[in-house]
Amino acid sequence: MDAKLTSWVETVTGGTVTSATRSYGGGSREMYFVDVARPGRAVDDVDQYVLRVESGTGQMSGTEVSLAREAAIYRALRDTDVPVARIVAVTDDGNAFLMAKVEGSDDLSKLSDDERSAVFDDFMRSLAKLHNTDVATLDLGPLAVPTNPEDHARLDLNMWRRVADQKAQELDPLSWYAFEWMDVNAPTSVQRTVLVHGDSGPGNFMAHDGHVSAIVDWELAHVGDPMEDFAWIDMRGNSRAHPMTAHYDVYFRETGLTFDPAALLFYRIAVYAKCAVITQLAVEQGGGAIGFAPYLISNTRYQLLVARALTDAMGLAPITLDLPAQPPTERTALFDRAMGDLRA
Repeated sequence: MDAKLTSWVETVTGGTVTSATRSYGGGSREMYFVDVARPGRAVDDVDQYVLRVESGTGQMSGTEVSLAREAAIYRALRDTDVPVARIVAVTDDGNAFLMAKVEGSDDLSKLSDDERSAVFDDFMRSLAKLHNTDVATLDLGPLAVPTNPEDHARLDLNMWRRVADQKAQELDPLSWYAFEWMDVNAPTSVQRTVLVHGDSGPGNFMAHDGHVSAIVDWELAHVGDPMEDFAWIDMRGNSRAHPMTAHYDVYFRETGLTFDPAALLFYRIAVYAKCAVITQLAVEQGGGAIGFAPYLISNTRYQLLVARALTDAMGLAPITLDLPAQPPTERTALFDRAMGDLRA
């Protein structure tokens, strides 16, 4: 870890950094697990922290989707009953922040079906706590607050259009079309104005002893429509083996809201379009934490999902193409090998 960051961590914690291990999950920002020793304590009695750092080279670097914006969310939720990590300090330039490490893991694969079901129920209760929190009581820093139903979608989508216009060199025309279509067809009603997590679902919360110990990764959070978080869950967490839809009733009992299929379909388009932008930026910079090939594949996948969701929203019949079989050429074997490597 950078010596200046080490010195800053020691200053704000009043201890000595004994270990700093970088985590290579995600791809937008750098993250370190940091151990800090205190005077008078045993050698193995350390305080554990998580440090988030703006590298300047991630796909969101230099955009409105900043680390300072994410830190503002953690601070805003600090005194609520929403389970989040406790933020300790933010650097003066906003390019790094330190928070206390929480117990648990985001890997649910080793849980039994009953354990996973209990965690999913508790996640829905946690999401309900977030959406039951009055945004007027929160200091949300740079986040814009909608004043009419359409702006619940438009404010955030306009920001993403600015990000794409600023950084993307070859964003697929379908994505630009999707943003234009959503601007014209923004929902004209919304049940409640909430703080939307903006990337909600498995992988972005920590579980410990059958409960959610913290919701993490708030960099895409914004004020908007609660149905958007369900579009993210739909994308991230509805596997055939363990669908989260079976746990939605927990949320609706806690919030008093109702499920809105039309809004969900709209926000499915929004989610896929945002993911298309993020993955396109990663492709253009040569990859990220998970490498070039996975981003290339996922970018194509999100473009396809945008097309399918738009087709559903417009009530159009999907177009299928009956492509003729291609005779093998001298490059067929090489192409097959390359495709196999990409899939692997």
